[in-house]
Amino acid sequence: FHEIRDQIKIITVDHIEKLYILDIEKQKFKKDFHF
Repeated sequence: FHEIRDQIKIITVDHIEKLYILDIEKQKFKKDFHF
């Protein structure tokens, strides 16, 4: 039971990091193309 929760936590953190990176990429894109 405990192991599953830890895995979910890791997946969630990974997902949040990906979203954060995507957001940074979008900001860069907006700056480059002046949207």
